[in-house]
Amino acid sequence: MSTPIIGATGSQTLGKTDFLNLLTTELQHQDPTQPQDDSAFAAQLAQFSALEQLQNANQTLTQISTTLSSYGQAASAAPATIPADTSMPPADSTSSIQ
Repeated sequence: MSTPIIGATGSQTLGKTDFLNLLTTELQHQDPTQPQDDSAFAAQLAQFSALEQLQNANQTLTQISTTLSSYGQAASAAPATIPADTSMPPADSTSSIQ
């Protein structure tokens, strides 16, 4: 049975900070006579970029969802019909504006 990885934030998912920590640790401990392949390093940077973009999109969608939810709550609290103002006399259809 494997032990779950705990990130810097205490959750069982790794975030941007955890990814950067792993990447810099890997770079610090690599063999200088056999450095990491350029394509592998570029792939890791692309993964980091994709992770960051997904997190930003998730944050934006959460904000939109919260806003729409608050609008929905406000709409459900509003009365379904607006009562007519009966204190004004009806408009005279024979009079004209000059």
